[in-house]
Amino acid sequence: MNQKMKRFLQEFVETGSPSGHELEAQRLWCETARSLGAEVELDRQGNAFARINPKGKPNVLLMGHGDIIGFMVRKIDDKGFILFSGVGGHDPSIVPGREVVLHCAKGPVRGIVGAKPIHQQDRGEGAKPPKLHEMHIDIGATKASEAKKVVNVGDYISISPLWVPLMGDRVAARAFDYKVGGVAALEALRLLKNADLKACVTAVSTVQEENTQGGAASTAMTLKPDVALVVDVGLATDYPGGSDNKLPDSELGKGPVISIGSANHALVVKRLEAVARKKKIKYQRGISPNRTGTDGDTVQQFGWGAPVAVIDIPLRYMHTPVETVSTGDIWLAGKLMAEFCISLTARDDFRYKL
Repeated sequence: MNQKMKRFLQEFVETGSPSGHELEAQRLWCETARSLGAEVELDRQGNAFARINPKGKPNVLLMGHGDIIGFMVRKIDDKGFILFSGVGGHDPSIVPGREVVLHCAKGPVRGIVGAKPIHQQDRGEGAKPPKLHEMHIDIGATKASEAKKVVNVGDYISISPLWVPLMGDRVAARAFDYKVGGVAALEALRLLKNADLKACVTAVSTVQEENTQGGAASTAMTLKPDVALVVDVGLATDYPGGSDNKLPDSELGKGPVISIGSANHALVVKRLEAVARKKKIKYQRGISPNRTGTDGDTVQQFGWGAPVAVIDIPLRYMHTPVETVSTGDIWLAGKLMAEFCISLTARDDFRYKL
């Protein structure tokens, strides 16, 4: 990745955007897309669109999404502690002791998730982590009225951003899941800027993937793409305890994963693999025997029922504050999508033939 896109990647993942509270991140995505020369707009739901070669054919959709997991204020108790509920899927065992940001009307409020010291725990108490509804956030307030001056029920909460450069091109951060897809889609647009392109290409950063996939549904209905590539993250297995017989092997630094099965259209997968081989783009194979668990499941059901392929970026430690990726894999995903788009002509409709 070039330095501009690396800076955008960091800023994008550091922008707190729990599902339902994506606007700040979407604006940043649009600003970057505009700097790449794309036609940019936000729809009524907050989905962000960036289009190049609008009169071209076929109509191609490159989709990532801008939301992350987080929390929401459920109650403020008499002493000013914040009780909260989860937005998206959480492992409760890693939440206590975290620094958080509450996204409030008057501006961000910092807090921490309280953690009972081991010295005060009964024997065996620490073996079973508390549930989310049993936890609290401490913002330093001394009473409810003090906390309520800045915090309201329904305010969104995210774990404080983290950015840790590791060896080589690897980085750990909160919120690579799922924002790397939106970054890869813009990387594809950047690579297509001066290409001989026949297709109309629209990159989209959707909202609400984690909870409703409503952003993907409205996007598919609006754009009615002829073909769609959906970029998300996949479970890497290349760390101690990560590899077993439940998943195919997936390693950081060996390229994006082309998913096979379920919502993945066989002809689109075949073209992606052919492009990767021809352009010598490293990739891995993955499987989706049931649902893909991505926006791709929704895109194939709306509009014209677009042929879809899901491209996964290998990710270690999913749904934790230390998710780890290879930035080279993100670039390769963008490169693969760009070359796929360049390969298309108006004759490509990905219809199965009798």
